[in-house]
Amino acid sequence: MGPNPLRLDLFCGHRKREGCVGVDARPLPGVDVVADLEHGLPFADASAIEIHACHGPEHVADPVRFMRECWRVLKPGGLLSIEVPSTDGRGAFQDPTHRSYWNENSFGYWTERDPSFAYIHDWCLFEVVRLRSYPGKRRCVTVVAVLRKVARCSTG
Repeated sequence: MGPNPLRLDLFCGHRKREGCVGVDARPLPGVDVVADLEHGLPFADASAIEIHACHGPEHVADPVRFMRECWRVLKPGGLLSIEVPSTDGRGAFQDPTHRSYWNENSFGYWTERDPSFAYIHDWCLFEVVRLRSYPGKRRCVTVVAVLRKVARCSTG
């Protein structure tokens, strides 16, 4: 990993964030690691201090697995930043390649210590740093979540 902390830009395409390792399923310019994120993240446990996932998580079929993988790869206290089209606007449904659907309430499954979410908390839990939605073009709404990894919690 070297002297610089590992920062990941998942689904980066050709617009990788500066200072990040770019990860995408396609070998585009700027992509450092080609990986099918549907099958997990090719990084060691607790190896990253930041993960950015901008307009990509909606393309995975299993958001629970995706979130668990992000939690696994983040160091304790690491930040996960997700930006996705919200179901509160047309953007979530207009793209036929979207395979999962998100809104602000979706993040409650990974941030609330509700015993009914024990099957998720048994593996991962985050705390909300920032959670907001904003209107975009063509009556699309985007939700942005910045979450901090916390240790496993007792759900019993």
